[in-house]
Amino acid sequence: MAAIAAVSFCFSLMIFFGYKDWSFYSPIPRAWELLAGGIVAYYTDAPEREKRRFAQLENVPAMLGVAAIIVAAITLNKESSFPGLYALLPVLGAVLIILSPNSWVNRTFLSNRQMVLIGLISYPLYLWHWPLLSYLGIVRNGVPNVIEIWAAVLVAAVLSWMTYRFVEIPLRKRKNTAPKLAFGLVTVGMAGIVTVIASGFGFRFPLEIRDIAQLAPHSNAGFSDKCFLDTPGSEFNSSCIEEGDRPLMLLWGDSTAAALYPGLKNAQVTVPFRLARFTASACAPITAAGTDARCDASNEIVFGIIRSSHPEIVLLHAWWDGVKDLEKLRETIGQLKALSIKRIVILGPVPVWKRTLPHSLVNFYRLRHAIAERITTGMSGPQDDQRMEAFSKSAGVEYISAWHTLCNSEGCMTRVGPTPSDVITTDRVHLSDAGSNFLIERIRRSLFPQPDFNQE
Repeated sequence: MAAIAAVSFCFSLMIFFGYKDWSFYSPIPRAWELLAGGIVAYYTDAPEREKRRFAQLENVPAMLGVAAIIVAAITLNKESSFPGLYALLPVLGAVLIILSPNSWVNRTFLSNRQMVLIGLISYPLYLWHWPLLSYLGIVRNGVPNVIEIWAAVLVAAVLSWMTYRFVEIPLRKRKNTAPKLAFGLVTVGMAGIVTVIASGFGFRFPLEIRDIAQLAPHSNAGFSDKCFLDTPGSEFNSSCIEEGDRPLMLLWGDSTAAALYPGLKNAQVTVPFRLARFTASACAPITAAGTDARCDASNEIVFGIIRSSHPEIVLLHAWWDGVKDLEKLRETIGQLKALSIKRIVILGPVPVWKRTLPHSLVNFYRLRHAIAERITTGMSGPQDDQRMEAFSKSAGVEYISAWHTLCNSEGCMTRVGPTPSDVITTDRVHLSDAGSNFLIERIRRSLFPQPDFNQE
């Protein structure tokens, strides 16, 4: 068991190599946690005299175990690389407590009636709490409040006791229940498989909602552009600069900047300008070394092209929430100013949806039987917009708010027209073609003011 547990633990460390979902959900990297309990069970089955040999010292490991569990509960969050090494805290903490049966923690604290009751319903509580909290997150667009969360936990506790009292106890007293339970599990599993194959049961919703639910993420022409580095065969070079003698605007940023491409191309119908675009997924327009090796290399190329092409406008856009070190962005702006770029414009962040905008629209319909034109919850607020506006002012560059263009006190826009293709955002943050066209059209006069551009 120890050897298998060791191998399983080694597999769990693959979380540090990018296999986060596999490390969390697969039984292979999680088996060591259950095997730790098996090893403890084997040890505690030793003769009674062996258990009592170090009874007077058991308070120490027990308190260390409690401390490890408390530290895990307080410090770990959704950003933590869990399980991995962090899983050692709760697992070894539990092991230390179980191996200290004569400690004060076990004899007094864990042996009182209330804690014993929690122990009896602990497994049903484990089973019940997560679907309740998950569904609460769904109906609240990812942002339930504290009262709702604790109400769900209370409901889970009640259901857990009922499960223990009316399911567990009767089943333990019955004979030959295993075949029936196995058949029940197979039935539930088949129902799940059918649901997955059918992609849910769409007949519950009208056709328009079903079409919105099936919108493909990253549905934007900018993501197939040859100057978006995630596109196969893409490359940053002079071909990313349109030819001609009209004023040149250069777009520089990450994948959210790539989503602006359809709107900027559409703007050329009324505004005479050439477009240069250089976008790479997860790469904010920052030249400072050390940000990311891939981004550093591509951004150095972009800066060299800016130096040689000398555009009238450099438009900087990114998922600014990911820019932790704005001082590096300030350095980049300083380098652009040193090139005597006429205008440096920062376009602020677009709304970031907690569970994708199509999901929020489907969820809104589920609860209200209407298609929302604006939604007030489940997206980022104006804080990032305000932060970037303040930064732009201090850095001495122009700022255009995308958030105030798409959102107001009544919520954030969801569509620019009646059809599913008019949904503004197709995932959590990337604009659709329709959303890109709408945003650029709304900010066109700020982006292309006269007399810099002779608008037709």
